[in-house]
Amino acid sequence: MFYLIGSIPFLISGVVCHYLAKNRGANTAFWTVMGLVFGPLAIPFMFLSGSAAK
Repeated sequence: MFYLIGSIPFLISGVVCHYLAKNRGANTAFWTVMGLVFGPLAIPFMFLSGSAAK
């Protein structure tokens, strides 16, 4: 039960990173995996990485 509750922020971060990457023109698969692995820490790094759209 603890693992299920502890994994919810990581799953939400994966979805948020996917959505933000899609809107910013970045690689959605890469940022989804980063959100799932690093959790909420991946979201600020997405904004710090700059825009992928040229």
